[in-house]
Amino acid sequence: MKNLKVATKLIISFGAVIIMTIACSLVSVIGLKSVHGNVNLMIDTEIKSLLRVKDVEIQVETIGRTVRAGVLEDDNNVETQYINEATAAAATMMEKLDLITYSGTDARIDEFKSVCNEINTILPEVIAIVNDGTKEEGLAAYNDKLSPKIVQCLSIGDDADAALTAACSGTRSATTSETNAVTNVAIIVGIFALALGVGGIINLT
Repeated sequence: MKNLKVATKLIISFGAVIIMTIACSLVSVIGLKSVHGNVNLMIDTEIKSLLRVKDVEIQVETIGRTVRAGVLEDDNNVETQYINEATAAAATMMEKLDLITYSGTDARIDEFKSVCNEINTILPEVIAIVNDGTKEEGLAAYNDKLSPKIVQCLSIGDDADAALTAACSGTRSATTSETNAVTNVAIIVGIFALALGVGGIINLT
């Protein structure tokens, strides 16, 4: 009978330890999967989109700077170089634009993409006027058609930068909180398991 009691105590004590260990493992796995998902979201979507928005802004600034320089340039060869640079920047802008995957409405990404597409459409019209018209006509086309869209695009881009930065910060905070929660649960479960194990050993003595 005494041996049966000892066996029962062992089963209960170590069974509880095993159950607690399994529970701790499950909580850790689920928590780590959530953390992994948040990290992927931050790196693959938020950070990369932030960097690509900045890349697009650089190309938009290049378009504005080079077209205006081309309009004001008297040397036809230099003017052509400026225009070619603007055309190349527009192509790069569209490539980078397609790589922005963040879908949060707070960042105004759809609006940002829409204005960039307008710039890409307006640019050839302005270039044609610069090439075929007078300097005054080219400057008027730049000021009336292209420059307002560039200013609008850069303004939206600033909002997108701020929203994406905030999104990255939020995801990082959520990841930190989840990591701390998983760690705390693991510690608590480990303490309980240790207490049960020690208690079981004490009861045997």
